[in-house]
Amino acid sequence: MLCTIVGSGEGLGAAIARRFGREGGRIALVARTKRADLVVGLNATGIDARAFQADAASEPEVKQAFASIECWAGEKYPRLQCSTGSGRHLSE
Repeated sequence: MLCTIVGSGEGLGAAIARRFGREGGRIALVARTKRADLVVGLNATGIDARAFQADAASEPEVKQAFASIECWAGEKYPRLQCSTGSGRHLSE
């Protein structure tokens, strides 16, 4: 399962990533700044994670992030998407 987390900060976003990662999910983290520190920590515990940079308030940035996630994950639409509040501006 692929879990895309929009708003992957130190708190809730990181906790969601760790939880789904422990369950075997692949994790795509989307935030205004690349979360290399979180990705390194997740990868060190065997969790398949990658960071993608996008401001959730910018539709072009979000579309680019999801296109990059699709290329990385090999899935057109992430099966599970989580927003930690930062994604409140997202629309389909």
